[in-house]
Amino acid sequence: LGSRVFLAAGAKDGIVIGDVFRAVKEEPGPEFGMESARLQIIHVDEDISTARIVSIRIPGLQEGYTLRLIEKMY
Repeated sequence: LGSRVFLAAGAKDGIVIGDVFRAVKEEPGPEFGMESARLQIIHVDEDISTARIVSIRIPGLQEGYTLRLIEKMY
C-alpha cells in the first residue's frame, strides 16, 4: 500500500487528481474480472499520470490490467 504506479493516460484523457480507479484482470483464469487493486491519482501530466495504491485485494498488480473509473473528482 502507498506504492506508486504510472498510467499511460493523463489530462488529455480527462484524468484529474483525486480520481479513483479499480484495476481489473481481464485475462482468462481464476481471477478474471476481479478487482486486484484501487488506485488514486496523485499527479497528472498531459499524457501520463501517477497513482497511489490505496488497497490491494489480489497481489501482483502488473502492466496490462484494465482500469475502471469508480470515483470522479471535478
